[in-house]
Amino acid sequence: MKEHLAEVIELVQRSHVALAEGKHPEARVIAMKAATKAGKVLNAFTDPAELRLAKPVAAFTLQWTDLLRKDADKALALSDKLLWLSCEIHGANWFPVFKFEKGSSMDYQPVNYEDIPIQLPDTGLEQVPEFRLVDSDPGLEGFDDLCQDLLPNCSFVSSLLSIYDLNLGDKLEKLVRYDDEEEAVKVKLHINGCEREINISADLPFLDYPHNERHLFVLSTTNVALMWPAYLEKAYLIASGDHYNFSGSNMAQDTYMLLGWAPEVRKISKMSMESFAELWDLRKKGLLALGLGTGQMSDSLASQLKVVSGHDYVVSGYSEKGLTLKNPWSSGQEGRFLNVDASVFGQFSYVYLNWNMDALYKHSFSTAVISPPPKSKALLLDRPQFVLENSSNETQTVGITVEHFVLKNEPVSPYSVSVYENTRGKVVYPSQYVRAAGGKMTTMRVYFLKFEIAANSKNTLVIAGPQGRVIFSLKLWSHSPDVKMYRAKPTYDNVTEIEDAWTKDNNGGNWALESYIDNPQWELEIKRRMPKLFIAVSCKEESDVNFHLLHTEKSQNLTKLRNFDKSKILFCDNYSPGIHHHELHDVEPGNLRLVVSNYNSDYIGKFHLLLMYDGSKGDLIIEKVPKALGLYNDTVEFSWNLRNRYKFTVRTEVTNTSVIFKLQAGTKLQTLSSYRPAVRASLFDAVTQQPVVVNDKWNDSVYGVFVDCVLKKPNHDYILLVERFETGEGICRVTSGSSSRLSVKGEDEK
Repeated sequence: MKEHLAEVIELVQRSHVALAEGKHPEARVIAMKAATKAGKVLNAFTDPAELRLAKPVAAFTLQWTDLLRKDADKALALSDKLLWLSCEIHGANWFPVFKFEKGSSMDYQPVNYEDIPIQLPDTGLEQVPEFRLVDSDPGLEGFDDLCQDLLPNCSFVSSLLSIYDLNLGDKLEKLVRYDDEEEAVKVKLHINGCEREINISADLPFLDYPHNERHLFVLSTTNVALMWPAYLEKAYLIASGDHYNFSGSNMAQDTYMLLGWAPEVRKISKMSMESFAELWDLRKKGLLALGLGTGQMSDSLASQLKVVSGHDYVVSGYSEKGLTLKNPWSSGQEGRFLNVDASVFGQFSYVYLNWNMDALYKHSFSTAVISPPPKSKALLLDRPQFVLENSSNETQTVGITVEHFVLKNEPVSPYSVSVYENTRGKVVYPSQYVRAAGGKMTTMRVYFLKFEIAANSKNTLVIAGPQGRVIFSLKLWSHSPDVKMYRAKPTYDNVTEIEDAWTKDNNGGNWALESYIDNPQWELEIKRRMPKLFIAVSCKEESDVNFHLLHTEKSQNLTKLRNFDKSKILFCDNYSPGIHHHELHDVEPGNLRLVVSNYNSDYIGKFHLLLMYDGSKGDLIIEKVPKALGLYNDTVEFSWNLRNRYKFTVRTEVTNTSVIFKLQAGTKLQTLSSYRPAVRASLFDAVTQQPVVVNDKWNDSVYGVFVDCVLKKPNHDYILLVERFETGEGICRVTSGSSSRLSVKGEDEK
């Protein structure tokens, strides 16, 4: 009946996945099937040994079913749902291990296994390996003589040997559940935030004569019947995605998968042989696993040093004279061990460390989080952030692992982990606070940080970098229960984020250009005095960005800016690469115009606008200002030809048509330093000659000269008179924006 227990466990796993996917009815139905089957198994078992196996599974299943029945929404925490949503890794299902009241789901032999097409490498032996079912002796006899052969997975084999040297071989064997009567094997590894199990076939790839002495799997030279390490290796290779066509890893990452010990990689250039004394002492106490990696080196240097390029070794001994390394590749004792003194030590590239954090620290906390695609390259507000609070009166040393989940067939996205000290909630931009630890980009699946948190202070951890959706898990270790980790919140009560873009039509460039007033603009109506208002704009590229705030009258609400009046500006900052931000204090009620600009008017791309403030959400009303002058827009131009007056005939078919005319000089983009004649414009009734709008002031503004009017009569001619202070040459552009269609004809037109 053991196959029925395996089926019950599989049903409960499927129920967890369904719940995590939001399929509550399906999760309940599957759970009820599991509970019914578990009940039948209990009734069928009479042997006490069988009952001892069945009762924990049945109790767990009934408890899960009851949770779903009472409140499915609370049956799994959000972080647990993320673990169950991350079961598919490179096409194979890795389910979180169930912890029962007594034992775990790893105690139950699988009957079925996933049919996974296994990739095989080109061995260069003109022979395709054949998979065959094999039996395995239990125990650890010959484990110390495990070695790799054709497969370039020195990191994994070194991890096995290193863990065995720590007297933890029995712990490795418990990672594999195998039975010679079954074709299925269950393997447990630490991946995607927790211990996970997979059911695989018990067959392994063999080569036939004349290459039958060569192997694609880890094998003991003194006990060829010790096959369960090869099952463990097979599951590891499936998790890597490359299978037996393995492309490489490192010892620190592989030991993490086997033990869950925090991985750290240090550069040899930053260490000395003397520093190993303390490390070796921790290693002897079972608190640390150690290895070395050569990195890439020339064949001549590798031969001279008697090492292998790009190879990992187990640190199996230490003295004042040097290190003793164990080679996972050598099959005989002669040449398997290598003595390394200070001169050779410096030729290695990496030291691999795995810390037994659960033994080194008293307290731990873990969680998982989704990192969505970033809205901004420079702003951090939407990145996963956690407060690390030390409420004790002493400085506390903590350690944190951050694990990048592998989802389906996606590779690890480059990411960084930064810790900022003495923070107040979420970090908005990288230079806002002092970075206390981290900050470098990495592609390691698991990243480890160790640092100090000052007494009675808060730090903030920020994960940044991934461009797509990624799930991360975090685990914090500390000596004190007064060290807490929780999700960071914005410093301000209200956060408004706006996604927009500069296009060829609305990128007006910097304020020295005539087109500055064409930049994206927002009307800010402040209802109540604001103690603080934070504004930031950013774009993905390293382009120079800025924004300006100007006082405006309520009558100009949602009307496009017509001038850059420095007397009305609240502040004037220089343009900044990638991101610009400013915090205002004690902002009085009123209307402000926010203009977002890029120094380069040719830039085309998205930008991200962020506004944060304290108080009620209704204290600030934000509205986008229309970019066009009117509903209907058109531009005509004429040549002065030594004239100082020019007339247009304007006509509309709709009563009370609102019109805005804008006059600009030349055909090219004007700048503050460009010469422009002073102009003015007035509007007259063509029939009565009566003035509609008269302007008597001359204006040479780089942003243009504006005329506002209303054409009250339909199908009636009006005259727009454009005047120049002195006669001359050049082009004048006349842009009209109106509430209905206009006909604008110049005096030169027939």
